[in-house]
Amino acid sequence: MIRFILRHFAAHLVAIGFATTLVAQTTQPDLQAARKAAAENPRDVALLLDWAEAAIQAREPVEALQAASSAKAIAPGDDAIAATLGRAQVLAGRLDDALQTIRSMPPAQQDALGLSTTADAIEIYQSIAPMYADAEQSGLAEDYRGVANRLSRAAELAPELVPVNRTLGFLFLDKLQQPQDALPLLERAHAVSPQDEETRLLLARARLEMGRFEDAVQLYRQLADQIPEDSTIQLNFAAALLGAKRWDASQAVLDEVLSQYPENKRAQELRSDLAEARDAAIDDMLPPNSDVQTAEALELLLEAGRLIAEGDASRCLSCFHRAIERLYTALEIEPNSHTLNQTIGYVLLEKLGQPEQAYHRLCVALRIQPDNLDTNKLMALAALRTGKTCEAIQRFKSVLRRDPDDLWMLVNLGRAYAQAGSFAPALAIYDQVLCRDPVNFNARLGIAEVEGWRGLSDRPICRVERLVSEQPDNSEALSLLGDLYRWDWNLSGAAGMYHRAAVADPAGRAGRQGLEEIATTQAYVATTDGYQFLDNFGFRRSVFGGGLRMALSDRGYLTTSVHLWDYEQGVIDLQRTDVAVEWEYHLNRHLQLNARFLNFDYSHRDSDQAGSLAMKYTPVAAIDLYASAAWGESAYLTDISIPQFNIRMDNYATGYDIDFNKHWSTQGSFSYSDYYDGNERRFGMAQLSYRPNLCRDWYLRVKYEDLSFADQTATYFSPDSFDLIRLITEHSIPLTQRLSLDAQGEAIDVLEEGWGWGYQVGGSWKYSDRVEMQAGYFATSIPAAAPFSGDGFTYSALLRF
Repeated sequence: MIRFILRHFAAHLVAIGFATTLVAQTTQPDLQAARKAAAENPRDVALLLDWAEAAIQAREPVEALQAASSAKAIAPGDDAIAATLGRAQVLAGRLDDALQTIRSMPPAQQDALGLSTTADAIEIYQSIAPMYADAEQSGLAEDYRGVANRLSRAAELAPELVPVNRTLGFLFLDKLQQPQDALPLLERAHAVSPQDEETRLLLARARLEMGRFEDAVQLYRQLADQIPEDSTIQLNFAAALLGAKRWDASQAVLDEVLSQYPENKRAQELRSDLAEARDAAIDDMLPPNSDVQTAEALELLLEAGRLIAEGDASRCLSCFHRAIERLYTALEIEPNSHTLNQTIGYVLLEKLGQPEQAYHRLCVALRIQPDNLDTNKLMALAALRTGKTCEAIQRFKSVLRRDPDDLWMLVNLGRAYAQAGSFAPALAIYDQVLCRDPVNFNARLGIAEVEGWRGLSDRPICRVERLVSEQPDNSEALSLLGDLYRWDWNLSGAAGMYHRAAVADPAGRAGRQGLEEIATTQAYVATTDGYQFLDNFGFRRSVFGGGLRMALSDRGYLTTSVHLWDYEQGVIDLQRTDVAVEWEYHLNRHLQLNARFLNFDYSHRDSDQAGSLAMKYTPVAAIDLYASAAWGESAYLTDISIPQFNIRMDNYATGYDIDFNKHWSTQGSFSYSDYYDGNERRFGMAQLSYRPNLCRDWYLRVKYEDLSFADQTATYFSPDSFDLIRLITEHSIPLTQRLSLDAQGEAIDVLEEGWGWGYQVGGSWKYSDRVEMQAGYFATSIPAAAPFSGDGFTYSALLRF
């Protein structure tokens, strides 16, 4: 096996400098642009260094050496250039040159640039070859342990080094028979270099020996497809399938090996083990401490267990459905059986992805045996998956007090905090899990999930892409990666991840829900809306119309609409037709651009036009910032219109929307209008919102508005500017699953003028995800603002197709 060490020295050491000295770098220059810039200015040292850095980031050793050597020839005494050249030499595998370059620098400069540890690691790693040769000759465990101790020093200097972790893992696994020590080292190496074949082989074996059969199955499936001629890999694959209780799949692999090597003793032993495992499984179908008493119910329970095992092996949902049928039949015989109620809850929760039904069934099981630990764990998971986060947090805490070593429960406590919006406690829990298990997959996935919910994009995507490369069939990782792609408006990539998640877990809802979200986003949406309002001046305005929204690409959407206005006041009866075209484009998760054009066609005068540009910037998930510019026909007057005036202006506006937590949020805006006739108008608004109960759609809001109107409309308002404070309460009451009652009331304090009021009552009807309708009646009275005082009705509907 000494060849394993020697053969990989050069390849392993190439990664050392790269891994240790680039961790702190946050920018990655574009290689093509850097190459072009350096070619145009071949004597510019700064551009040559940019090219070298870009090549190192892209792992292009030839270009990195060429660029760094050219810079070194121009400025031979520059330590920064020497540092870049040393890293390029390490990347190219020229270790002697790299050591010479690094050690030629002053020690203080080596430390400052982070290269001294790289050189130390290279020297230590190179020094183990004779030690390993002596250990191979003696065959003594203490000699191998000496090599491992020597390598551990290199790992301390640079804990992210793939070769050190991999070689240490090999020693612990193959020479010292300590797979528990090998596994975290190999997991770490695999996380950095997921496509390295040697690492994957060692990691799969470590997972198998540590009993992590499902994880081993995922790696061995890939390796078996890539290296089908290797019988050892095939037999390890069969052993992993056997450990995961996938009897039929294991049998198929063994049959294939035995057809080529009928005398293979290990294959024969595994086939014997498989037969014994099948027989023993029948006896193990009963849950521990089963309280099922009647022979008929017991037989149904055993049959359900066999169907569950078959479903696990074949990923066949019909097996789980048939198992549920058997269990419910048994429950009719023994309705007070804790075992039957708990098993039904387990199958509904973990196999069929029906947490609501599982929650109710587990409630029954807890009434029978309130202190059963397994039932309480399932109940905590069911509460989490049904959105009862507060209850889930309390249940997970209770379970962990009784079983503090259950990392799966601890990870889910972190997830419950994250779903409740308490990201800091969630991250603290994930860190706690990683301290106890540095490569815990679910904790690393939870960290990426929190980063995604916080509104980050590139960092969580990179994290989850790495996790998916480790476990390509993990449905939770696939669905989270789909979410991250979807939030970043990469809908095609998201759909691919959701399809893979649905295949990996046919009963799971995450993949299906993601595909439904994409379908909703990209659906054609036809809308109709309208309202009528009669103010205290007797001015009636009404409008009805509709629009169509179309998805032109993942990121681009086009909306067209037509609305017909009618204005009546005394003998005046005027009409107007509005045609609008709007282009919406999402550059990424953080930036959205909108461009809008409107044409106003009046019945009594020439038509007019207006346009606007708007931008929405979302730096993190809790903050939205807005800015817009509009010109042409007064957009503000489209709903309090005085159509006999031709009011043209330029308008500039900004706004914000900030969610402090699940309860508190604030919104605000300011706009300035510069009329073409020399008048001005300003409008400012700030609002604070509070949601007392997260389980109910009930909001309390305080809203401050400051309005000042142009001289042209001063006769319509008295006075021409005023401030007001609105105290608003909003409540939505579900009457049925599809129908809800919506109500809003407000008290309006117009400063220096008196109090006013307003209310709105209506209903919302959601026939399906494709059809929705709303309608309501509203009335308002604001002192000194007759155009805003009156009553009317409003309606809207949409159809997705």
